[in-house]
Amino acid sequence: MTKPGSRDQHLIQNLDYAETFLDIAGAKIPSDMQGVSLVPLLKGEEPKIWRKSIYYHYYEYPSYHMVPRHCGIRTERYKLMHFYRFGNEWEMYDLKTDPEELTNIYGRKGTAKLTADLKQQLVALQKHYGDNSDFSEMPQEWQDKMRPGSEKEIAKARSPRCQAAGLEWPAWRCARKWCASQPCLPHCKMPRDRWQ
Repeated sequence: MTKPGSRDQHLIQNLDYAETFLDIAGAKIPSDMQGVSLVPLLKGEEPKIWRKSIYYHYYEYPSYHMVPRHCGIRTERYKLMHFYRFGNEWEMYDLKTDPEELTNIYGRKGTAKLTADLKQQLVALQKHYGDNSDFSEMPQEWQDKMRPGSEKEIAKARSPRCQAAGLEWPAWRCARKWCASQPCLPHCKMPRDRWQ
């Protein structure tokens, strides 16, 4: 079915697997399932209609990884995330120029149109998948407890290495490559097991 060594670039999700298995088995795919069969892609075909973006919702917080609850959208090139429990906190990355998601471009000059388009797609996909979660901002007391230290204090506490690399706050990803015993660590949102 699939040509050896072939690689497909279409955006797929784990919710496509069940439909794929049903399709391969020759069974009827229920209309209320959210995914799409990958059989055409496995055959090397080019579907006339395919998703242009992926929606996801991360719920596990507080938890082991300490990544705040957020919803997001990923296109072929960009990723937009809304950390709704912390209010109007957003992150956006250009996955072509920044595949490790180290430089948040949300709010930067020249990104307003792109941001508006991604937000529109985000809302549309939330409706499409029926995600009626509570996206309320948590009280400031809760936010302060979960993230001790003011944003200004934390920004000042960033290590010289993080500052030189242009890593911005909020960015728990900053500890991915630099750390050791930098002064920013007491404020870092990155789990200790990932400090290097």
